[in-house]
Amino acid sequence: RNWLSMDAYLFADAGVIEMSRLVKNQPYYASTPTTTVSDFRMDAGLGFAATIKKWGVFEKAKPLTIRFDMPFFINRPPYASPDYLGFRYVIGINRAF
Repeated sequence: RNWLSMDAYLFADAGVIEMSRLVKNQPYYASTPTTTVSDFRMDAGLGFAATIKKWGVFEKAKPLTIRFDMPFFINRPPYASPDYLGFRYVIGINRAF
């Protein structure tokens, strides 16, 4: 169909996060950055994207993409699930960045 597109893709992500210091009894936006960063994090997996290109009477609306990502490998598993390989998923709308 010309109003809908489906794509499959392989992905890999990697990076670090700057750590922040939260002040007790203060809102989250009052956090202060520190000079430390988190450990290196990485994942890889398979993803699917469905893009709705045309909205009928709302023809000027931008396309909407719904993503379903399944990272099968992560290099730092969470404490509750210590397996490096496993079934995990993330559902997203449009691009994360």
